[in-house]
Amino acid sequence: MRTHIFMAIGALTVLLAWQLTDPAPAQARQAHSYNYCWQRAYNRGWERNTHGERQFIRRCMRGQAQ
Repeated sequence: MRTHIFMAIGALTVLLAWQLTDPAPAQARQAHSYNYCWQRAYNRGWERNTHGERQFIRRCMRGQAQ
């Protein structure tokens, strides 16, 4: 009985330690809204309705690095 308890505690400890060392925080992985991404493109000087602006917005909405 004690062996099972120690095994369960050990498994829980490993699980919690693994979650704490996740390389990318949840906020960095989250995708953004179209309006947020459009505003970022506008602030960076992208001209309206160009291929580069649309590509920037697509990548932003996927949550990919800019």
